Amino acid sequence: MRKNYKLTKSELCEVLPTLIDTKIDTQIDMQLHEGVQRTLLGRYELEAELGRGGFGVVYLATQLGLGRKVAIKMMLKQRDNEEFAKRFVREVNIMKKLNHPNTVQIFDVGEDETGNLFYVMEYLEGGTLEDALRVERSFTMRRAVHITTQILRSLYEAHEMGVLHRDLKPANIFLRRIVGDSNFVKVLDFGLAKSLLQEPNSMLTEKGIVLGTPRYIAPEFFSTKNIGPHSDIYSLGLVLLHMLSGKNPIPENPMFAIQMHLKATAIPIPRELRKWRIGEILQKALAKDVGQRYTNCLEFLEALESIPAKDFVEDALNKEAERKRVISDRVMLPKLKKRNNKAVFAVLTLILLGLMLAVIILIWFEKKLPSYAWGAAMDASTCELIPT
Repeated sequence: MRKNYKLTKSELCEVLPTLIDTKIDTQIDMQLHEGVQRTLLGRYELEAELGRGGFGVVYLATQLGLGRKVAIKMMLKQRDNEEFAKRFVREVNIMKKLNHPNTVQIFDVGEDETGNLFYVMEYLEGGTLEDALRVERSFTMRRAVHITTQILRSLYEAHEMGVLHRDLKPANIFLRRIVGDSNFVKVLDFGLAKSLLQEPNSMLTEKGIVLGTPRYIAPEFFSTKNIGPHSDIYSLGLVLLHMLSGKNPIPENPMFAIQMHLKATAIPIPRELRKWRIGEILQKALAKDVGQRYTNCLEFLEALESIPAKDFVEDALNKEAERKRVISDRVMLPKLKKRNNKAVFAVLTLILLGLMLAVIILIWFEKKLPSYAWGAAMDASTCELIPT
């Protein structure tokens, strides 16, 4: 029995992210970090700012004594919020226990001299899955499954420790190039800040603001019921679908995205994927009804490992044929344009030559024929030409 999660218009407005207000508040709070000292607690030397987000600033730093490159995420300052600080340290210490090779490693947690909370994690070189998809658009089934199985192993360890990711999306999946594997996964940002700010078993803050990316949030997050590992599985299903088809079927507009998640209608799977085992796997991972979805990462992983080898081969051949077609189009299109230009030029030349020939003939006739004055002497039966 499918569940059709429904929200009234007013409730939908409440869960819709107030992105503009959030950005304004973020910019104000992050000004506090402009004057941060280059040396942090005498243990880390800050070198450069790597990026800014809704919950803080990330710096490249060197861990003094070890000479190790690390990334430090400085959280937005929570003034006089002792409870937040306690929960922050507790949550980071739990995440420090996550040591799966496909999970970004966290080394340290603390508070700087000005009261800003931070945690230290391994520094990664490479790019995100989002970056790769922006360039390549889609992957072969073998590559997409390889990436997905690594994510599932990372999630399984976290889920066993009671940690949900809550914001799984291509931007939070990092691809590294190591010996023997150019797509080694590191799962980033296990929703630490989100778990600290949101209501229990929800993706909403006390003010009703959605924390997470609407295009990848499981529908049960909006009902605040029955949230668990299966919720991350739904998000990962959308990531896998994006890798295989080249797009996420959920619209970018937050309002439309939430509505599509809450409808009982199944997420559309492209026809070319439905003919293979991967199509069935995607349908189960993206089931709106939690009871029809994979209950844990091991089930999802076993399903992916059951894909027949012939499916990978057929997909690879199709992708290669498509790649060659695209390359051929890119090569032939300029040639066709060039041929068309030549044809147009030839037609115009012929027309011009025809006009010139007509003018020459008219001039020749004018010179060769006598000049007559045409007149008419009309009577009842004759009309004669009278030379002048």
